[in-house]
Amino acid sequence: MAKRRIANKWKEILKSWEESGESQASFCRRNNIPLSTFGYHLKKKFADDVGGQIAENIGDYLSPIINGGMELIKTKISTLTEDDNNASN
Repeated sequence: MAKRRIANKWKEILKSWEESGESQASFCRRNNIPLSTFGYHLKKKFADDVGGQIAENIGDYLSPIINGGMELIKTKISTLTEDDNNASN
């Protein structure tokens, strides 16, 4: 429960910084936040955002690979079947 509150608090802080238009250093000085702590949470947010985008679109990335792989397997099976048929004739 406490972790969720802290995460939500940092979302609010980062949103406030984005809306302020200030530099990170200026915002941190004005709000008495250690710049290193701010940077940690900003990087964490970026990683979470990027990770979420990748997770949402993973099918778009993997579908051509999976479908291409399946086509390759089907082609190989077809070729092997034809080779077996030709060998038995």
